[in-house]
Amino acid sequence: MSHSNSSSSVRTEQPVSRQVLDNLTKDLSLAEAIVVSSLPRGGLQIVQPQRVSELLLKTYEQEFATQDTLTWHAISRNAPVRVPANSTYLTEFLMPLGYGHAAAAPLAEPVFAGYGGALQVFRKEDQGHFTDADLRRVADAAKRLDNLIASARASRAAGKDGKADFVRRPAIRQFVFGTGGKIQLFGSSFQELDEEIVRQAQSLPVET
Repeated sequence: MSHSNSSSSVRTEQPVSRQVLDNLTKDLSLAEAIVVSSLPRGGLQIVQPQRVSELLLKTYEQEFATQDTLTWHAISRNAPVRVPANSTYLTEFLMPLGYGHAAAAPLAEPVFAGYGGALQVFRKEDQGHFTDADLRRVADAAKRLDNLIASARASRAAGKDGKADFVRRPAIRQFVFGTGGKIQLFGSSFQELDEEIVRQAQSLPVET
């Protein structure tokens, strides 16, 4: 299966991560489970699993990455969520692909440190909606993925010839601004930035 350069550059997978997705798919009778990550330039991208429907992947990247409210709701609420029945993401993206129900749980930083994402799960219409108990299990699986990813990242950092990184960085590195430069999302991490950076960011013109 061929993918764009931007896609292949971040679509990586560890066996343990694949096992978490496989187990969740089996335990909850899912049609599909994917990992979506936010990117430094503000977009979203499917990053796991490696074996995913080419049609789903291409349709998402070409048309619906900018309309993925499911991922952003999970990130902003820091809680598992269901896709609304009237959501464009469901009616125009997932339903034509054969999925009738979707839910997601937040992931801390699935690819890039400081950039959140979500574990999304799909069911066909006849597989039934996601119950509250299902959402809790999806959230538990997301936490397991977070722990595995954090452990792998720590192992890589420990292998950098003992070189320590003394630069203090905020835990979250993406921010959402509203009218007048008012911070809408992750305000506490925004205040961790250098005062001059905060001042310049808040003075930027906002498109309407």
